Amino acid sequence: MTTIALPTHRQHRPLAPFIALVVIGAMVVASLQALDWNIEALTSSAARAKAFERLASFLAGFASPDISDAWLATSWELAYETLTVAFLGASGGMVFGYGLSLFASRSVMSPGRGWSIGRVICACARIVLDILRAVPDFVWAVMLIPLIGLGAQTGALAIAISVTGILGKIYSELWDNVDPRRYQAAAASGAGRIGVFFFGIQPLAGRQALSFTLMRTECAVRNASVIGVVGAGGIGAEIFEQLKYAEFGKVTTLLFFMLALTIGVDLLSNLLRRQLRNDPNHPKTTRGLSPAAQLMRTYGALAVVIGIIAWCVAVLWSPGEGRGGLETFGGLFSGERWDKVTQLFGGLLHPDLSWKTVSGALASASYPLALAVIGTLIGVVLAALFAYAHSVTFQIDSHRFSGERPSFSTRLWRWTLAAIARICAVTARGVPEIAWALIFVFFFTIGPLPGALAIGIHSFGVLVRVFTESIDNLPYRTLERAYTGSRQTTFTNAAMPMVWREWATYSFFQFESNVRAGVVLGLVGLGGLGFSFYSNFQWFMFEQASTYLIVIILLTMIIDRISRALKLGRA
Repeated sequence: MTTIALPTHRQHRPLAPFIALVVIGAMVVASLQALDWNIEALTSSAARAKAFERLASFLAGFASPDISDAWLATSWELAYETLTVAFLGASGGMVFGYGLSLFASRSVMSPGRGWSIGRVICACARIVLDILRAVPDFVWAVMLIPLIGLGAQTGALAIAISVTGILGKIYSELWDNVDPRRYQAAAASGAGRIGVFFFGIQPLAGRQALSFTLMRTECAVRNASVIGVVGAGGIGAEIFEQLKYAEFGKVTTLLFFMLALTIGVDLLSNLLRRQLRNDPNHPKTTRGLSPAAQLMRTYGALAVVIGIIAWCVAVLWSPGEGRGGLETFGGLFSGERWDKVTQLFGGLLHPDLSWKTVSGALASASYPLALAVIGTLIGVVLAALFAYAHSVTFQIDSHRFSGERPSFSTRLWRWTLAAIARICAVTARGVPEIAWALIFVFFFTIGPLPGALAIGIHSFGVLVRVFTESIDNLPYRTLERAYTGSRQTTFTNAAMPMVWREWATYSFFQFESNVRAGVVLGLVGLGGLGFSFYSNFQWFMFEQASTYLIVIILLTMIIDRISRALKLGRA
């Protein structure tokens, strides 16, 4: 009798997810131990009563907004200026980020193996993008003010520099994640690297690149609305100016304008991003256009973007109150002004590397890291919990893959659930982290907890949208084959396993953004690395400020290299 030998080896599960969970757990424990998380307002009844009293008195000041014609006109003008700053910054970042990303993409510069001059250029370009991205736009604004002065021009340039680094990294990773087999035909036709890129790589990643560009534009609008806290113009500058004089009625009006601005841009971006659906069977997916129509739409959109940029430049750099026109930059190269600039910033090129300063900088880095870890964890958990209710596929269009015929009351309940989830999400991300932190500070007082909660709430609003997008982009035919008779079970056991890699990618990218947010919160007085840098810079201690700036940059570079090592690219 012949016996058949069965394989004795066992199939091992990949270790990467297990290692990632262990690392995340260790980071959470370390973050909880690193800082003094004062939760007395939650555990003590007396402290809780005082906390609610402080919060109530703070919110009571906003009960009577100033709706006089003069202040409404001022608020509208500031909101318009903020939108101009954001669009100009995002547009400039997109242009320069696109150019730098060509050099940072290994698929473009060095598609083969082994070291080459292209790979060296690629590594250098990535370092440049790391530096541009690592320094938050608020910090760029602080360093640009002595050069350009206070005002919206500084805010626009600061946002442009930061967006250049962020979009440059995203574009290069998107292009590197395109499977080379998909553009083999372009390479086999004899096209050079540039030809392969424009006719092979770029079109395949264009949809995702546009989606991330729209997302970053939304972030630019939110940042532009509060970057005025450091003197970079816009509606944020006036909010913090009026807060100094306890003019809560005027502040309330400005906050309404700020919220309307950010939510309006968010909704517009959602409308545009919905046109980029990956499911060709979706009833709302844009149908195929003729080549002539596609070309006309592309050049039409390009003309609109160029027109917006030209208008923004004309508004911000035209002579007027608080604006010096283009001569502002011309004055930088005059002898007296240039001597002053080099004197001020010469210290930044000579960091203080004494052990006292370096150890202090490294210790203060634990603050934004801890805020980012706890805040990201809060955001991820809330986003995962809300994703089901937030999903159009599982709440509104579930009959397209489940075959059910819900009653009117059932449809009404699902629409209501989706609407509540979306209102919560758009409010969470529409209010910047600094504004959330201000609210939590009045309840918990100054400390790391308000910062972590502010980052967590804002991260929830951002992540729940991208989490839901990945769910809603699943083809209905795929969900139909996986349907188990229950929408909740199908969501948990089928849809989530299909998109968990995307969720991990978005979460890690949000963590990197939250580290920068932790630095920014330090600028407004919550402590840590950002506060130490700002204090030294304000007191003209540029050598010490340079050391803190280097640590800020190293944080992002280390996180970026870990992301690339774990292959958490945006595939």
